[in-house]
Amino acid sequence: MKRIIDKKTKLFLRDDFTYDKESEIAIEVEPAQGFYIPKWDGEKWVEGGQKPEQKPQSPTAEERLEMLEMAVLSLLME
Repeated sequence: MKRIIDKKTKLFLRDDFTYDKESEIAIEVEPAQGFYIPKWDGEKWVEGGQKPEQKPQSPTAEERLEMLEMAVLSLLME
């Protein structure tokens, strides 16, 4: 099995036995481990992109209720 890489972008496409010699490169090297978007620089694997930023999760119903209770208590204590 070979690692199939796009000739233009040098980004990993798939593992396969066949490939299009005009638009793809096939190499036999260890797979890239730990990269979000593996990219072949001609000698080794490098990071080809960045993970999208994770949006903060919305508070759960329980967390919202707790915040509301705390706000009401603080108003009552004034």
